[in-house]
Amino acid sequence: MWGAIAGDIVGSVYEGRGRKIKHKGFEPLFAERARFTDDTVHSVAVMEALLDERDMGETLHRYTRAYPGRGYGGWMRRWAAKDTPEPYGSYGNGSAMRASACGWWARTADEAEALALASAEPTHGHPEGIRGAKAVALAVFLARKERDPDRIRWEVERRTGYELGRTVDEIRPGYRFDVTCQGSVPEALICALESTSYEDAVRNAVSLGGDSDTLAAIAGSVAEALWGMPHEIEEECKRKLDEKLAETAERFEKTVHRMASLYIVAEDDRGKAKGRVDREGGWPRYEIWWSRGVGDRLRIWRPEEGVTGTEAWKACRDVLDRRIYEDRDLRKELVGKTLEGDRELQEHYDRQWARDRENRKRQREADIPESERVQDEDPEPTEEELEAEAEEWLEGLEDFDPDIRSPEEVMEMVTGGWCEVLF
Repeated sequence: MWGAIAGDIVGSVYEGRGRKIKHKGFEPLFAERARFTDDTVHSVAVMEALLDERDMGETLHRYTRAYPGRGYGGWMRRWAAKDTPEPYGSYGNGSAMRASACGWWARTADEAEALALASAEPTHGHPEGIRGAKAVALAVFLARKERDPDRIRWEVERRTGYELGRTVDEIRPGYRFDVTCQGSVPEALICALESTSYEDAVRNAVSLGGDSDTLAAIAGSVAEALWGMPHEIEEECKRKLDEKLAETAERFEKTVHRMASLYIVAEDDRGKAKGRVDREGGWPRYEIWWSRGVGDRLRIWRPEEGVTGTEAWKACRDVLDRRIYEDRDLRKELVGKTLEGDRELQEHYDRQWARDRENRKRQREADIPESERVQDEDPEPTEEELEAEAEEWLEGLEDFDPDIRSPEEVMEMVTGGWCEVLF
């Protein structure tokens, strides 16, 4: 979403003769003359095509004509000039730079690759052009669901054949400007997978001294899914866009995050849900997850190593009772990973507390005896009550399904006893 766009804008000023840099310490992050390029135009075009179920080729053609002079290559300019353009079989990285929306939209890895293929074929029908698009969409999809860069790297390598074992420091000294997918997509993915934050990924990409806007757009798209998007970077990015592009990107974001739910899951040591509390082995392991309605989920908290069973259940309950949106670590996990997700959570708890305060005020005014008033907190449950609650909640569970694709499926899980939605 915003990750590719911001990366494109940041990298736009470091491309071309005499502009490339080979270090990460450039300041400011957004140079005054930074602007969006063809990377952003085509990324948003793919968003609109997905949102409105439009033809990819027609939408890309229309956007390219609507935003001339944004750094398109010669083949793309000639393609856009035709009224009935045909694919020109490119293996340039233009297919990869616009594919990130496919990774956000997809519910499965196979769907991410299929959507990437559809977004690439109108212009980049060469196998390398298609492979580059698939790799980016796949990396974004995996980063939404998996916080371990090594596992993402392994899966992308397995499915695309790219070699992602180098480091940024190994690539940087000899790297040259390269607009082919095979000469830029692996490097951009490495910049993201080696990063420690969104900004670090973009700085890695720019520091290679190559096709900086596209490298940073690709790295930024994966890093946003992996680390989240800092609010100040997103806001600066929006200020650099025109109204049409910003509106479409925001609409895409809202659609992708149309449903978010906080819930508790329970798994045993093999990743399978348990139907009861195992008093001997201490399983299941209870964890708190954040779910979105496009086949996405994110674990935001789990107990310390070795804390399982009833103790883990109680720990989860305690975390949720502590206004978790005020916890910096958990808030960091939520920001950027969900649309207004942390604020929705805050508003949920605020509404509940407001109702409680109003109830207590009315009780005081009505002079209701203290023993009959609604208490500020529930009484501390006993071990037996916690165990009974956990067992009741888990009753009838079968293998835990990690794919949550729609609000309807979430509600089916709730009514079937699969999970407890907190709001």
